[in-house]
Formats: sequence, structure tokens, C-alpha cells
Amino acid sequence: MRQSSPERTVDMLVRLMQGDALTYEDWCRRYHKEAARRTFQRDLAVIKNTLLEYDFPATLERDGEVVTLNKNSSTETFSAVIACAHILLASRGLPKDEMMATLAMLEDQLSPRHRELGHDYLQMAKASYVPLPNAKALLPRLLELAPLILRHQEIAFSYTGSDGGPQTIQHGRPESLFFDNYYFYVAMQSREHHGYWTYRVDRILAIGDIASAAMPDPANRFSLQDYRKNTYLQRKGELTTLQFKCWIYPQTALDRFPESKIIRPCERGGVVIEARAYAAGALMWLLSEGAQVQLISPPSLVAQLKDQLRQAVAQYERD
Repeated sequence: MRQSSPERTVDMLVRLMQGDALTYEDWCRRYHKEAARRTFQRDLAVIKNTLLEYDFPATLERDGEVVTLNKNSSTETFSAVIACAHILLASRGLPKDEMMATLAMLEDQLSPRHRELGHDYLQMAKASYVPLPNAKALLPRLLELAPLILRHQEIAFSYTGSDGGPQTIQHGRPESLFFDNYYFYVAMQSREHHGYWTYRVDRILAIGDIASAAMPDPANRFSLQDYRKNTYLQRKGELTTLQFKCWIYPQTALDRFPESKIIRPCERGGVVIEARAYAAGALMWLLSEGAQVQLISPPSLVAQLKDQLRQAVAQYERD
């Protein structure tokens, strides 16, 4: 296949960026059967100068007759890729095939030497990856939702709840995608819930027709920053300011409640912490810590906690 010099060098560069290796013999077969070796060298020089001109983070590397594109990843890039890979693996947020494909894309940003090191460093972590049970493909659905968010477009979609019951048809305007506690969520202005509601992306079974009638703009738009400040474990119950005595390592409790604070010391070397969170999620965490924490306000939430503890004790007494 004969090509002009610009077409040929562009084709060569694209092949190199895709990870292909070039040799003079392959170049002759593909581009110019009878061209001299100096023409091949001239094409490589054009590519090399182009990479330098645009400060592209890669250089041509030769191993005998084989020419490849060596991405010049720095040690900082290598460290960032390794850190991101471990965070992704710990999230358990993707099915195994999608997780491995995502990690491969990350590692592709590295030079061959760093890529080999990364393979060794991550081998055990990859082999130990445990996806969520019955994990569903997520990347296509995320790609489907992203442009709808940008267009502020209302959609109809089928959804199955946490109880595993029959699917329902919901209507909403997607506003934000985010990841939290093993799952991807999409916040929507919901017609059924008359305000903002969060849906788990893996429970959206299909996105149907786009609604023709536009939803009115809400008085207060969804704020992912506020959501992260006030939410953990569950977004159930009323948003509540609470205080509790804490006898575990204080930072552990502070980490569970974004923007919480220590307000005073208490008996037995503990501290009193003030936090703001949704009531059901707060109760779940307080119950999980047992006698190492003591809720002291608000009184209504203290009463709920005592009632749950009495019911738990009653179950064991019946047994």
C-alpha cells in the first residue's frame, strides 16, 4: 500500500500509540516495497520530532530492529496508578471482568518498565479481588447515564428495590453520579418521591423513553457535597444533630461522621462528640459499637436506641 509521507507517518504513529511494534521489514511490506532504509529512518525522525514539539510524554525506543513507543511515566505517575488500583480493588464496586479491564487501562499509562513493576506489585491484590455477589455490568449503564445528567433530561426507567420485589417504573431527572459504600448511585429529581432521591445504578434494569414534559426546577438543587457531609451507611430517617460519649479511639468515630467534632471530655478518659447524620444510619453505627459509645442526645433518638436494645434483649430472653 503506497501512501504519501504525511499519511504514512500518521499511520505509523497511530500504530505505535496502540502498542504495536515497527520494524523495517514490516514497514516495507505495509507501505513501500522498494523504499530505502533511510526513508524508514526519516519517517521515524518525523515522529520523534513531533513528539518533542508537542511535549508528548513518550519517546521512541529501539531494541535491535524493533521500534516501540515508550511512555515516559514518572515515579509519581507510577505511585498514583498503584494507589488508584488498590482503591478500586478495595471498593468491590465493579464485576471482576470490568474491574480488570479498568485496571488494565490504568496500567497502560505506564512505561513498559513501570508496567512490569506494577504487574508484580498488584498481582496478589488482583488475585484476591472479591466482587459483590451477583455483581452486574455497570460501565455501560454509567456511560448511558452520564449524557442524561449533562442534558438535565428526565427519563423513565424500571427499578427493583432492596427487597427484591417486582420492578416498578420510575420517572426522574438524573442530576449526579457518585460512589458510596460498595455501590454506584445516581441522584435524581423524582416524580414518585416528590423531590430528590438516590437510586442504586445496579438496580436500574432498563432506561426507557425520555419524558416529553419537563420537570420544574427544584427550589434547592441536589448537593453532593452536603450529601457526603451528612450521609454514611444509610440515608434513612431524619437528618439529625446528635451527641454521644465515645470510649473508642476518637478519630475512628470522627472518620465515620464527616465534619463531626469533639466538644468536651467525659468520664473514663472518653470524649463527647457532636455529629450530624441521618438517624437510621447513626443508630446502626452506635449499635455496632456496643458499650464503647453512649448516645446522650437528642432524647427522641436516645429513646429509639433504648427501644431497639430492649427488643434485641427480649429476643434472647425468649430463646
